[in-house]
Amino acid sequence: MKLEGRITVSRFTNCNDDFPVYIEVEDVKSSVRFLEVRMGLKEFALAVLGLGSITCLLDVGGFELLGTKRENKTELVPCEHPFGDKKKLALAVKALKTFETDGWIGDKKDLENGHNYKPDGIEVRFIRHIQP
Repeated sequence: MKLEGRITVSRFTNCNDDFPVYIEVEDVKSSVRFLEVRMGLKEFALAVLGLGSITCLLDVGGFELLGTKRENKTELVPCEHPFGDKKKLALAVKALKTFETDGWIGDKKDLENGHNYKPDGIEVRFIRHIQP
């Protein structure tokens, strides 16, 4: 399978991490990041300068979504704004679940984002992956 991809090479700044350099590989069509490589600055320099083989951390996943098409939508979930209240948040999650049909998955973090609060509920982003 050949896919159009995107590679991002970057590093965490102002952190005390042993593996601040990361390389992400993403399938453009599905927006799935299926590979993340993490390494130290010294190891990255050696890799770029042609040492050949270095030790790094790999985080892989999402292979089942490669080649699919990502769809997005926003829905107004009718519920009370939680404002940090765990009981209200549980009710909001329950209301969100009624919209999770036909493969749509809601971003639960939106339920706690005050910027998404509207008079009649909370605007939540949903995504799904379909076969092209």
